[in-house]
Amino acid sequence: MQVKDKSSLRIRNQSILQMPMFFMALLMLFSSVVQGQHYNFTTYTIANGMPSNQVNAVHQDKAGKLWIGTMNGACWFDGTNFYRFEQDNPASFNPVKAFYEDNKGNLWMAITRGGIGVFNGIRKKFYTIDNGLLSNNATAITQDKTGRYWIGTSEGLNSFDGTRFSSYTILKGLVSNEVTCLLTDSKGNIWIGTTNGLSKYDGKQFTNFTINEGLTGNIIYQISELNDGSIWAGTNEGISIYQNGKFGAFDINKGVSVKKVTAILEDYKKNKWFSTYGNGMCLIDHGHFFTLTKDEGLTDNNILCMKEDNEGNIWIGTPRGLCRYSGGRFITYTTENGFNDNRLLTAYTDHLNRIWFGIVNGGLNYIHGNTVYTPPFENILARATIWSIAQDAAQNFWFGTSTGPALVSTDLSKISFPFDLLNNKIIYAVMAHRNGSLWFGTDRGIYIYENNNLRVLNKLNGLQNDNIRYLFQDRQGLVWVGTLQGMYFMHNETAVSLNDKLNLNKTPITSITQDIEGNIIFSTFDFGVYIFSKKKGTTAIRHLEVGNGLFNNRILTVASDNNYLWMGTPLGIDRIDWNTYLKRDFTNIIHFDKSNGFYGVETNAATYDKDGFLWFATVNGAVRYNPNSGYSKSTTPVVLLQSIKAYMREVNWSEQGFSIDSITGLPVNPVFPYGYNNLNFHFTGIYFASPDALQYRWKLDGFDDYWVPATNLNIANYSNLPPGNYTFQVQATANGHDWSPSLTYDFKVKSPVWRTNFFYFIYFVALTLLILVILKLRTRSLRNAQLLLRQKINERTHQLRENNMQLAKLSIVASETDNAVMIFDHNLNLEFVNEGYTRMHGYTMDEIIRKQGSKLTQLSYNENIKTIIKDCLEEHKSVIYETKITHRNGQQLWTSSTLTPVFNDKDELSNIVVIDTDITLHKKMEEQIRESLDEKNILLKEIHHRVKNNLQIIVSLFNLQSAYLQDKASHKILKEGQDRIRSMALIHDRFYQSDGTSRIDFDDYIKRLCETIMQSQNANPQKIRLQIEAEKISLDIDTAVPCGLIINELVSNAIKHAFADDGGTIWVTFKKVDDHYLLSIADNGKGLPDGKDFETADTLGIQLVNVLSDQIDGKVTVENSNGLKVIIKFKPSY
Repeated sequence: MQVKDKSSLRIRNQSILQMPMFFMALLMLFSSVVQGQHYNFTTYTIANGMPSNQVNAVHQDKAGKLWIGTMNGACWFDGTNFYRFEQDNPASFNPVKAFYEDNKGNLWMAITRGGIGVFNGIRKKFYTIDNGLLSNNATAITQDKTGRYWIGTSEGLNSFDGTRFSSYTILKGLVSNEVTCLLTDSKGNIWIGTTNGLSKYDGKQFTNFTINEGLTGNIIYQISELNDGSIWAGTNEGISIYQNGKFGAFDINKGVSVKKVTAILEDYKKNKWFSTYGNGMCLIDHGHFFTLTKDEGLTDNNILCMKEDNEGNIWIGTPRGLCRYSGGRFITYTTENGFNDNRLLTAYTDHLNRIWFGIVNGGLNYIHGNTVYTPPFENILARATIWSIAQDAAQNFWFGTSTGPALVSTDLSKISFPFDLLNNKIIYAVMAHRNGSLWFGTDRGIYIYENNNLRVLNKLNGLQNDNIRYLFQDRQGLVWVGTLQGMYFMHNETAVSLNDKLNLNKTPITSITQDIEGNIIFSTFDFGVYIFSKKKGTTAIRHLEVGNGLFNNRILTVASDNNYLWMGTPLGIDRIDWNTYLKRDFTNIIHFDKSNGFYGVETNAATYDKDGFLWFATVNGAVRYNPNSGYSKSTTPVVLLQSIKAYMREVNWSEQGFSIDSITGLPVNPVFPYGYNNLNFHFTGIYFASPDALQYRWKLDGFDDYWVPATNLNIANYSNLPPGNYTFQVQATANGHDWSPSLTYDFKVKSPVWRTNFFYFIYFVALTLLILVILKLRTRSLRNAQLLLRQKINERTHQLRENNMQLAKLSIVASETDNAVMIFDHNLNLEFVNEGYTRMHGYTMDEIIRKQGSKLTQLSYNENIKTIIKDCLEEHKSVIYETKITHRNGQQLWTSSTLTPVFNDKDELSNIVVIDTDITLHKKMEEQIRESLDEKNILLKEIHHRVKNNLQIIVSLFNLQSAYLQDKASHKILKEGQDRIRSMALIHDRFYQSDGTSRIDFDDYIKRLCETIMQSQNANPQKIRLQIEAEKISLDIDTAVPCGLIINELVSNAIKHAFADDGGTIWVTFKKVDDHYLLSIADNGKGLPDGKDFETADTLGIQLVNVLSDQIDGKVTVENSNGLKVIIKFKPSY
């Protein structure tokens, strides 16, 4: 299809934004971010629970616990919590310099000022100078092949055979008495590092080494033996290596000063690590040299110790905290490193090996080297969403944005939006075809720009769904199209549906790639991955989903290299050994998430750079994968059983007589009494890389048939366990897929005493005797029961005769009344209705039972009948209630029902009688009265309205009349009359607007009246301030009119006469005190003239106030001090 609008076909050069090159250079300089990439460092300090920030030693024991020696004692760490010793323990407050775990699992600690501490999991023991140590300042510990312990101190070297200490100092050949570190090598030699050289002890004599014998420095910080048997020593002047009987210097020769080497280790990948005091960490990885310092996220460049754990993490002790390094397999770049936003949508590697990332509502960033840059044109795309990126044959950039395709020159100096037709469309995909054309995927098909023409392919060209999401050209030149409803390939300019050809689900396609063998791989939103192959004229399709190996069916992107297929999912990334899958159809898959270093979430795109690194665009930033990083050491947690409780309470199992494991402190193969069959197993998982992701599952063999579903709870509760043998199993996972080996614990619950063989014999004898006694008693009971039955039959027959007589009398009475009578038995079942019931309801007894049931609760139309029955039975009295019923003919009736309980002489309910009286006529009369009252209220409102209107007409007539008066006194009289009439009109207006017609809210009236007076008197509110304090009180019209006139007179008088030019304040107060109302009008003006009495004044206003006060039976009180205050006290009228 050809597009007719030719004006949109040309690239509009005049719209290109051009920038001078020197300005571009400056902008590039200032837009770059100098922060490096985010390495996987995590820091722990006293804020996380450590005893001190300075970490001197780190050790992981055989159980998986991480022990940390600080300047304020030792603690152990499970990935979440730090556990410290009790306060009276020397290892809880003194500096701990070193750890050593012996061949029995005991943990030895070298303690400054505390000597040596030995901890076996339960018991602790300490050795000091009192026991034979040379000094209480212990620095190092090791154990030789004979089991003898060697302890380094500040005053020399000790050996310990478990009973007696022996001493070695310079007098016996030691190079120096100040020992810093110890090592037992694979040949059994003891290496002793000191502050003045190194000694080797072969069991007979010391051989000493200093700088004179080849050491780089005399201060030895650590001695390590590597896998090849060489001895490495970290000194104050670098590294020395012992090989072939002599020491030589290790020259890194990488331009980095490596001195004060405090630790040396060889990790599980055979990489060599060196920590320094002052220059951070150094790594030699397959011949490549790297440094990690504070710039890369290290806590401190001064490192005191270093240790690798079971997971492959490197733990670094510094003066400023403990730091965990999770490896360089994945390196993350986020907003902290310069990204506009972490929500990345697409990734692309350009011709200069720059990695471009499109951002959701955030424009673009690219990484070059290890730096994140913002392109110079970013302000133009700052709020745009970038869906796709491509380069044409001239290396110009094309960005598919939320506002159309953007073209950027290869030097990034020019940007334009060349197609008017596409500028209002989202460009989900951009593809540079090998024939030079450009393809754009939109929600309205594919637009192709070729030879200055823009044409579109849509449903007319075979695209049954033209919502294009991905475009890909394979190595053979065939174009593949991913849509919201399936996969297509282009045959000339016709789209062919692969879903129709192969009968596949028409699901959204998220990405397309081609593997090394030419297979087309396309991922879907919820149906996994499809692999399409075409060889020698035959086609085949394979499907990967959760059912045959995938962890997740929602695949957001795929990338293929020579060995692996990478799949981005909402939960991380999955990697399949692709060669194995193609050859053997076997899915060998590894999942990566934060548990093994990948911190991305929702991996949306992937791209390879020219160095072989794989980059992922995620909503948590960009992640770079290093293919040379090797395999992970461990992806499963360690599980520890911490305690066993009974009934959720701690138990001292040793005091209960159980044999205790010296390491765990738990009973060994215990046989619990039956009274301890409510058990609680507390456990914890250790997985330092991702402790918050730990989940557990457990199973009690002998009780549970299945594993408990995965949960983050670390306690398993079992109650009322029957006697038997049990094995408790618990596993942990950090990613939901890889579970740790089961930790098992065997125990037995004994049978209770009453379930032993002896008691079973007693039970048998007792049961036999009991049966004989029961048979005898049963025979006697049957005889008595027969006699009692005859007696009850006679009594019941007599009672029935009497009841029949009573019912006959009641029937006669009920048949002669128009009321409906119903009688129910003690189970509330209907027994009788009279003819009045049939006339009132239209049903006979049998008919109403068939229609609604026989129960009183079923027959009553009152929704509260259950409560009514309950009240009448509890209070033993009749209850009257009204109900609206429906006659059989559909007529609605109102009834007044009387429900009466009848009790026998034993106070037991025998019957309930319900009598319904028709009150329909009474209800209609009530309704007529209510309607009459409503009409009265409407009439009264109309009267108030008309009175108000007439009063306002009088005010208007006064206005007209005053216009013809020249006499000021007459004009004043008319004005005062207007105000008085206006106050009365306002009352009628309030009555007209009120809900009722008898009373008004006087507090609201006072506010309206005072505002009207202020306006009428032309009072300046800046000079005369009005303060009203009125409680919410309603008055009738006989009280409201006088009160309103009183307020009008006194407030008007105060405005006119009370103040000089500087103004003042008028207070109007209306409140209820006890059983009276108080109306007060006060001012802070001049007050009454001397000698003038309020009660005998001859002015009309004051006389009117006194008359109106008498009218409401009010008492007037006047206070003439600091102004005038008039108080009227009167009682309310009802």
